[in-house]
Amino acid sequence: DEGVEKMFRLSVKYSSFIMVPLAASVMIFSPDIIRIFFGRRYSLSPLYLSMFSVNYLLVGLGSLSISPFLSSLGKTKKILIITASNALFFVISSSILIKFFGIPGLIAAQILSNVISLSLGLAIIRSFDASVDLRSSASVYISSFIPAIPVLILGSFIASPVRIILLPIYLLLYISLLPLISLKQRDLDLLREIASRMGMLRRAADLILSYEERIMGMKS
Repeated sequence: DEGVEKMFRLSVKYSSFIMVPLAASVMIFSPDIIRIFFGRRYSLSPLYLSMFSVNYLLVGLGSLSISPFLSSLGKTKKILIITASNALFFVISSSILIKFFGIPGLIAAQILSNVISLSLGLAIIRSFDASVDLRSSASVYISSFIPAIPVLILGSFIASPVRIILLPIYLLLYISLLPLISLKQRDLDLLREIASRMGMLRRAADLILSYEERIMGMKS
């Protein structure tokens, strides 16, 4: 169904607007986050947190949207196949990687199993004429990672955990770049409609969307 396919693409796009920069920011500021909440005791935890965040970068390729899409079509057996493949590959790969790399191996096994199940899921949904808009997803990744460059450069001159003060700068750069690269006017209109149902968060969402609309106006 064309309407369901469109909703799938929108689901991938709008979930990636939030999850991809969130994952990127956790990867950038993982040492500071760990230092703030746990002190200096866990020296390897920033690495673990950064690796774990890679899983959420897959949202831009549909990792959060495939199961709801298949569920809306009543294809629960397909969901079971994807889930089982994830679990099977994780058990096999983790038993090998943990022996050689310990906890990083465990996280790497999780990432690999998620990539495998995502690839399988994408292959399955293609049989229902659905696919990810790779160009749109790429624009979100670009909008998320370009702001990381100046933030990392500035952060190299600031000690942890004080470096966390750069997080608002990263987010500001991201929401400034998004309407220049990825957002369209129809996206803003739909996001405003979604924001109208967000209760206490509506005011903040409206401010962000108004700012992005002004940036978009400057582009045109």
